[in-house]
Amino acid sequence: MNTWNGNTTHNLGLRHCAMYFRQKYMDPILFGHTPDPKTLEGYFKRMEKALENFDTKWLGNGTEYIAGNSITVADLLAACELEQTKMAYYNPADNFSNIAKWWKKVREHFNPYYDEAHVIVNKIINKQAKLKAKI
Repeated sequence: MNTWNGNTTHNLGLRHCAMYFRQKYMDPILFGHTPDPKTLEGYFKRMEKALENFDTKWLGNGTEYIAGNSITVADLLAACELEQTKMAYYNPADNFSNIAKWWKKVREHFNPYYDEAHVIVNKIINKQAKLKAKI
């Protein structure tokens, strides 16, 4: 486990999820401007590529979790990184089957603490869904 450090999600390439979230969701709130579509598209493409690599190379390698068949902090950190994308109207589990299966196992393993840690994120996602349903 000593090869995993505070840069775990960056080692997996998932930093692109955070950057997409920042551009799509946070910057408009913080700075009051709409993201540049070309810039956002670039972040989206890099995020999709990172998720594809994560889905096939890390989770599609015959093990249940990132670092083998036992859950580690790497799984928890990666799962939390993916939660952000849902606030930016993108759910990786909808497009990547290995991520969907793995993410469910990570949530189940760390619950009730996982859900407790994501209460605010889930409230935002639920509010967005209600607003979208009204449109």
